[in-house]
Formats: sequence, C-alpha cells, structure tokens
Amino acid sequence: MTNDPAASANQPVAVCDACVLYSITMADLLTSLGEVGLYHPKWTRDIHEEWIRNVLERLGSKGSVTRDKLEARRDAMIEAIPDSMVEAYEDLIPNLTLPDDDDRHVLAAAIKSEATIIVTINLKDFPQSTLAAWQLTAKHPDDFTSELLQSDLETVVTVVREMRSRRKRPPISAEDFLAQLDRQGLKQFVTELRRIGAAI
Repeated sequence: MTNDPAASANQPVAVCDACVLYSITMADLLTSLGEVGLYHPKWTRDIHEEWIRNVLERLGSKGSVTRDKLEARRDAMIEAIPDSMVEAYEDLIPNLTLPDDDDRHVLAAAIKSEATIIVTINLKDFPQSTLAAWQLTAKHPDDFTSELLQSDLETVVTVVREMRSRRKRPPISAEDFLAQLDRQGLKQFVTELRRIGAAI
C-alpha cells in the first residue's frame, strides 16, 4: 500500500492523540487509512513518547514488549506518512487552556499543523467550546473511521482486508479480526462493515 500525496492533498488533516496509538490494531488502522490518502495523520515526538511510555508501564514487564520494538513501530508509522511530524509547536502551549494541562501539546500541534480534527478517545478533554476558536473538532476514532467508511467504502474495506492479511503469526479469521476491532471501541465501524457484508 503506497501513499499518494496528490490524492491526499485535499483530504482532512487530523492529529492523532496518544490514546488512539496505544493499541497496535488501532494505530495500524489509522496509519493505513492515512497511507492511502483518506486523511493526513499528524503527530509529534511528544505524542509518540506518551503512547510508548504508557505501553511500557502496562506491558513492559512482559519480555516481548520493549522500548526498541515500540520505537521501531513509531518509526514505521512516521515513515509511512510523509510530512506527518509536527514541529515547533511548543511556544503555543502556555497560552492554551484545556481541562487537563497535559493535553495542551496535542491542541498546540493541531493548531500548528492547521488540522481540522483531533482523533481521541478522551473527548471530554477537548471541549468543542474551546476547539471552535481554531475550527477544530474532536472525534472519537469510531466516529472518525465510520465517516471515512461512508466517504470511500471500497478503499476502507480494502485497507481492513489488507490489515487482516498481514496477520500471519498466527493468521486471524475475518470474524475474529472484526471482533478485535469491536473490542477497540470501533463498534459502529464494525457494525457497518457487517451490515454491508464486506469481505474482510
């Protein structure tokens, strides 16, 4: 799957919060949807460091999860999406107000990159009353991916099918893969894929 910069030039720009990159399945889906030009993902070193730190805190005691492996996943995501890294946004942070000060770097990155969307599970941390000043909207990944599915069903189905095909150790059935997406909180996304009878 290759990214087509020309195809993505007019697509929405969305900053992916750390909470939607924590899971390898969710991160793979969001990266793959960006890779085919359905939207332009943006992230920062701070965002990547946050999800890496959280994964290590929860799973680091398991020998198979190491910082080197997580950083390799981060680097692959960055490489997959040209111009995905947001730089020089830090000066904006002190002048921003959010319910949790620790989230201000995400808003700053969205402002700097001229994004229109912040993809996050923690919607309450990004009140629309605050985001509206920058023509920004916070969207849950289920809403975000469902909207992309509605806008280009064939491409999204192809992305999901290719994601499943990459699961070779061990292979995973279509139903088990959809169930895995459902457990990630992508309930309406999965419901719609099942409703249309998409061959995953």
